[in-house]
Amino acid sequence: MIEAGAVGARQNLENRKHLSFRTERSEGAGSVGSKISLNTKDGGLQASARAPRDRIDDGYSSFCDEPSGRTTSDCVWSGGKNVPDIKDGQTTEEDPGAIPEAGFLGRWIDKGGLLFAAGIVISMLVLLNEVLLRYLFNAPTIWAHETTIFLCGAAFVYGGLYCTARNRHIRVVLIYDSLPPSIRRIFDIVISVICALASGIFAWAAWLMVQRAAFRPDGTFRLERSGSAWDPVFPGAIKIFLLAILSVMAVQFLVLAYNYARGRK
Repeated sequence: MIEAGAVGARQNLENRKHLSFRTERSEGAGSVGSKISLNTKDGGLQASARAPRDRIDDGYSSFCDEPSGRTTSDCVWSGGKNVPDIKDGQTTEEDPGAIPEAGFLGRWIDKGGLLFAAGIVISMLVLLNEVLLRYLFNAPTIWAHETTIFLCGAAFVYGGLYCTARNRHIRVVLIYDSLPPSIRRIFDIVISVICALASGIFAWAAWLMVQRAAFRPDGTFRLERSGSAWDPVFPGAIKIFLLAILSVMAVQFLVLAYNYARGRK
C-alpha cells in the first residue's frame, strides 16, 4: 500500500493549490519509486513524473483512499506554496542529484558538474568562432583546437567522478537487482571498497605521469607543453587534473563504503 501521509503540510492555506494525482508503484526488483500523474480538478492532465518513494510527499499533505489488492491510488494532494506552477501538457522530472550516501563531498561534486558542462558549451563556441574566422575571413587561429581538446578532456575526466557521486556508472545489474536489500548492501560496500582501491592505484599511476610532466630532472617545476605553434601547458595541466580527480574519487568511494556500512539513507 502506498502511504502518502501528511508530511510537513504547509500552513499557508491561502496559497494552497488542489490537485488530484495517481500513483503507480513498481513492485518488481530494482524499483526506482512511484510514477505520479498530476491532474487538475476537472481531470485535465498537467504533469507526469517518476520519483523515489521518499520524495513523494516532501512539503505536502495528501489524502489517499486505496482499495485493497491494488497498487494504484487516487489521492487529493493539497500542496503548500512550494507547489510548482505547471503548464498544461508539461512533463516534469526532478533531478536526483548526488545520492545521499555520497555525503557532503558528493553534493559538492554534483555542483561542480555545472562548471564542466559550461566548458563543453564554451568549446562549442570556440569551434564555431574558428569556423567563421577560417572560412569567412581566412584568418584561422592557432589556439582553438587545443583549447577545445583541453576543455572536453577535462569534462570527460570529471565525468567519472560526477557519475560516482550520482551512482550513474554503467554496470550490469542482472544479479544485483535480484538480490534482497540486505545482500545488496553488502555488495555496495564491497564494490565501493574495491573501486576505492582501484582509484588509488590509478592515482598512483597518474602521479608517476605528473612527475615527468610537471618537474624537470633537477626537481624544479615546469609544466609539459604541447610543442605546437601556440605551445600551451595543457598536456601537463590535464595530467595534474587527472591526478586530483582520481584522488578525490578514491576518497568518494571510501565515503560511499562507510555510509553503506552504517546504513545511511
